[in-house]
Parts: sequence; C-alpha cells; structure tokens
Amino acid sequence: MPAIKSNPSTELKVQEYLSSVPESSGEILQTLSAIILETDPRIIEEIKWGNPAYSYLGIMIYLRAFKEHATLGFFRGNEVADPEGRLEGHENPVMRSIKYRSPEEIDAEVVREYVSRAMKANERKAKS
Repeated sequence: MPAIKSNPSTELKVQEYLSSVPESSGEILQTLSAIILETDPRIIEEIKWGNPAYSYLGIMIYLRAFKEHATLGFFRGNEVADPEGRLEGHENPVMRSIKYRSPEEIDAEVVREYVSRAMKANERKAKS
C-alpha cells in the first residue's frame, strides 16, 4: 500500500506551524512528527484546529507547542493502553497527552508504541 502522508498544501501548513513556534518546541515537534509518520504509512498528517494532527480511521493524535514544552496528544487517550503511566490526564475526560521539554527526552520506540496503541484504539472504535 502506498504511503498517504499528506498533500503538499498540508505539508506546507504543518511546516509553517512548526516554524512559527518557539525554537525548543519546534525541534520537539519536528522530531515527533517524523516519528509518527514513520510508524505507519496509513497515517495522514493534516492541520486541525490550528495544530498538526494525525489521522487513521479518524482523528488520532495532535501536536501542540507551548513556551517551555511541547505536547504529544491523543484524542482517544483514555482508550490507549498506558501500562508505563506516561499519559497525563486532561480537562477533557477522553484526551491524554505526553509532555516533552527537550528533544533529548524523546524515545522514538516509545512514541512509535503509543502511536500504534492509538491506531488500535481507532480500529476498535471503527469496528464498533
């Protein structure tokens, strides 16, 4: 199956977003974006609500920059297996996220595992 990442217009918008955030957050988000897209060729990158978002059988993940950290967020976070306890609660009862304060904190294998778990959550939802 060919990779369906995004269209050129979306790629430009995501790059515009990443270049508009604080440098430290931008590095984190660039790294996270690359890992997410490398995890599975069926993941689609887009802009939703002004942030980079990633879909597979529906919206799944978002990235958000803050002044002193960046967030890897999961729309169905309450359905994503989290035996390591990395996902933080959210004001929304469904969403969860992981905060990163530097690119060095990112473990690509861990991110790929959480992306795969989010994909499985979306697969379960699609079957129900």
